[in-house]
Amino acid sequence: MALYSASVETSRKQTNQQDWKAIAHVIQVIQMQQINDWRKKYFTEEQLNQIEDLNKQYYTKEQQQKLAEWGKNWSQADEAAIQQWIVVLAELKRLVASGQDPASAESQAFAKKWVDLIQGFTHRDEGIMESLRNMYKGLSEMPAGQAPYPLPYNEEEREFLLKAIEVYQENK
Repeated sequence: MALYSASVETSRKQTNQQDWKAIAHVIQVIQMQQINDWRKKYFTEEQLNQIEDLNKQYYTKEQQQKLAEWGKNWSQADEAAIQQWIVVLAELKRLVASGQDPASAESQAFAKKWVDLIQGFTHRDEGIMESLRNMYKGLSEMPAGQAPYPLPYNEEEREFLLKAIEVYQENK
């Protein structure tokens, strides 16, 4: 009888393990669906395919895996960061339009916000930050209409941004 009970208990544990594995898989599928859902909120299917091609071109496989893992944990904070980007981009446009010096205190406060948002997105991973810079440089060099999405700034704003960040990093 003891042998039968031990056998039943072992079978129950194996079944429970299999159940948990199945549940974990369902959760992963749901999370991946949520990732795809938020991306589809902002991009067309064609744009998503182009972005995927850019990711393969500019990010290593290891970096792509990190980004995918971080994307699984998309949260309200990430949604809030998107709203912060909208504010910071509007600030960039305002600073350039008003002729601000990239080294001014106001421009440097802007540069800090920009750098903080980038570091939040990249989790301060130097390799991913470098790949992101390279990707945006590549996007800026693409002929109009070939990029999967328009850059959030024009050339004058880009130059201002790069200079403001350069000064910020020198002073840091």
